[in-house]
Amino acid sequence: MLVIERLTAYLASTRTASDARAILLAFSLVPFFSALKLWLVFWHQIDQGAVRALRLHDVILLLGSDILLCFALAGTYFLIAPLLKSVGRDVLATAGVFTVHFAVVLFTVISFKVNQIYGSPMTVVHLRMADDLSVMRGSIYSYITLEGLGMLALGVLSFWAASGLHRRLAGRWTATRWRLWSVLSIACIAFAAASYFQLKGIYTYGLKKNAVINFMIYYQPLPEPGDFRAIAQRSNIAGQPDVDWHIPLQAQAAQADNSRDYSGVATGKNLLLVVLESTAKAYIDAETTPRLHNMIENSLVFPDYFTTAVNSFQSNYSIFYSDYVGDMSTVGHPNRIYNGSIPVTSLGEVFRGHGYRTSLFTSGLLSYTDIGYLWRDKGFDVVDGAESILRKAGGGGWVWGAHESQTVEAIGKWVDQEPGRPFFIAYVTGYPHHPYHTPTGDAPFPDDSWRNRYRNSLNYVDRNVGKLLDHLSQGGLLSQTVVAIVADHGETLDAAIAGHGIRMDLAEMQVPFYIHYPASFPHRVDRPLPANHLDLAPSLAGMLGIEAAPEWSGRNLLSLNVSPRKLFVQQNGSNGQSAIVDGDLVYLRDSIAGKETLLRRKAAELKQLPDTPANRDLISRYSVQIRRFDDWVLLRHLDRACKLSPDPASACAVSQRTTH
Repeated sequence: MLVIERLTAYLASTRTASDARAILLAFSLVPFFSALKLWLVFWHQIDQGAVRALRLHDVILLLGSDILLCFALAGTYFLIAPLLKSVGRDVLATAGVFTVHFAVVLFTVISFKVNQIYGSPMTVVHLRMADDLSVMRGSIYSYITLEGLGMLALGVLSFWAASGLHRRLAGRWTATRWRLWSVLSIACIAFAAASYFQLKGIYTYGLKKNAVINFMIYYQPLPEPGDFRAIAQRSNIAGQPDVDWHIPLQAQAAQADNSRDYSGVATGKNLLLVVLESTAKAYIDAETTPRLHNMIENSLVFPDYFTTAVNSFQSNYSIFYSDYVGDMSTVGHPNRIYNGSIPVTSLGEVFRGHGYRTSLFTSGLLSYTDIGYLWRDKGFDVVDGAESILRKAGGGGWVWGAHESQTVEAIGKWVDQEPGRPFFIAYVTGYPHHPYHTPTGDAPFPDDSWRNRYRNSLNYVDRNVGKLLDHLSQGGLLSQTVVAIVADHGETLDAAIAGHGIRMDLAEMQVPFYIHYPASFPHRVDRPLPANHLDLAPSLAGMLGIEAAPEWSGRNLLSLNVSPRKLFVQQNGSNGQSAIVDGDLVYLRDSIAGKETLLRRKAAELKQLPDTPANRDLISRYSVQIRRFDDWVLLRHLDRACKLSPDPASACAVSQRTTH
């Protein structure tokens, strides 16, 4: 009661010394926000020529939302200071206010780096996709730069500068409390309104947003399982058959090399599936990956092959289950729907059902995003991730898991255990994940850019894949083994940006996929039909004479006259971008920026198409499907879960419709 009485008396008084302190401390952040916005405008313009529509005299208006935050902070400081004083000394009030001030500065600087990487301020989606920040410390350290530290120092020093200024101005504030706050609120709201209307419709890569306000506006808790059905039905897609989602919107003929059906040409042979981390099709070249590149000359090659998502969990799900998985950034891990193993037949289960020894080895951490959920109890006799590989090797790894040399050694030991039985090995690499570490001292490229550091790391992968192939050769197994090379997703490698989930372009969407088996492919054979990860499992099973699982959604690309499909690249939650590949057309949607673009693939480039009635019609039709796609995917998973669990309290029971 005493605290309430003191606070009431404080608010009723007309003294303005404490008001002055609160306002000065809060608005001392304006130079910090100004420096940060100016730096980002400069960076976006110089690095990408991106902020073309922003006029020089408009730059100050980027501070509209920042001014509103400062006003809110001034009110916060004004209220919490007397509360802390009432239960302690002045030093407690100062410490409390500084804690809030520092938290705002630190969060804003982190969001500043996220903006440089993803082109938008940080949201809760970035944190959910990261899952475990401790695992990402290597990548985080790579983005601790001088300008970021400088911004952090400027924000912290502003607090002490404002405190010093307040001491100098002590006793000079004569305005009554209500007038002071009224004038301040009107000025702040007027500036924010001018900013909103002047910059409305101008795309600024999130620069007109305040990081803290943006995070709060777009924060959404993960839905409860019982809410999934309502989420999935929000776009009223019930009753649309699956085929509607696959039929191309532009006319295409069935595409294949009609000279031969390669199904069954390697019946009974071994299979080694290598899933490369963060590797675009363009990065498999003679200099960076000589061993992998040379294999192409005796392979069945799919030059128009795409990922289904630009993160490892969703893309690996598609590889091993021939299916799309829901958007983890909005509905969470699929285990929240199934409360157990995935009720779809995995590639491992198909091969084990045909008498194969099966194993999966990944240099990555099975605990990261719980990616091990994809493979546990799903047809693999052995599932070894970095945790067990490092324990058995008795050595240290790196930030993302085990070294590839350690994983290759573990695979070799497993292969040698039962040499008489056919095997299926899935080898999922951890390199060359950002920050592109190379453990050996013989890196072929100078360590002077993101691109070269990446090439060194990928070259390290290439050498270790070569060691694994040499081990199989020495044991007389290589000639009896089909080797499939694919990548989970691509990678962006710019001068200032590196990573994935940054932008939807060919560098992130188009990945290598080829099947190396010289006995059937003494020379390179190309099948230039657009395909994606859904097609991998049916194609590999078909080549080895194994029937595909009936619930798989993909096509056997080795067959004659493969039907054309639209290919979806699922929304990347961290930047709100998604895509549809329809033959040589690519539709891109940026849900954060509110932009939709239609492009044509020509060679290794994407060219934007002109604004014509026909193209606008295509954009409109693609737009409807991409907006409903995640809901359609979620409904499919809910329907499967329903068939397994009639429990009315479960997420599964909220769906009653059967998907075709």
